[in-house]
Order: sequence, then C-alpha cells, then structure tokens
Amino acid sequence: MFWKKARKKYGRITAADKDIQCFQELMPEFQTEGYQGITGWLEDIGHRWIARRLGKVGPILEIGAGTGRFSLFYSGDSESYFQSEYC
Repeated sequence: MFWKKARKKYGRITAADKDIQCFQELMPEFQTEGYQGITGWLEDIGHRWIARRLGKVGPILEIGAGTGRFSLFYSGDSESYFQSEYC
C-alpha cells in the first residue's frame, strides 16, 4: 500500500528535480557533521558490524537509510545497493 501511494505521489520526480539535487549536494555535509562525537561513533560501529556480515549476498535494500551513512561501509556492488527513506 505504501509503495503504491508513494509511486503515485512521487513517480514524476527524477534526479533532475531541484530538491533531489540540493539533497545530493548536502549529503556529504550531513554524513560528516551529523555524525560527530559518541553518537556518530556508536552509529558507525553498527554500520561496520552489519557491513562485515553481508558479504556477497546479492541485492540489498536499506529501508530507513537516513543520510545514507551505511553506504560508506558497504563494500559490495553499488549497482546492487538500494536505499529507501520515508519523507
């Protein structure tokens, strides 16, 4: 049900959308400044732990990707890694 509604509402949005481009430009800043201190350190421990255990399992869908920080630790094929975030 969710994805059907999401496709209907956002299906016309592409990478050329100005909000998407703005988000992509700001992403590196979110990834570095948003993960400072002990909170970021603990988050990264979790990301590393999961990334080490994935291996070559095939396509990955990360639900609730947030700022996409896990992608910094994922060593698999980027073509097989998909992120989803509810906005």
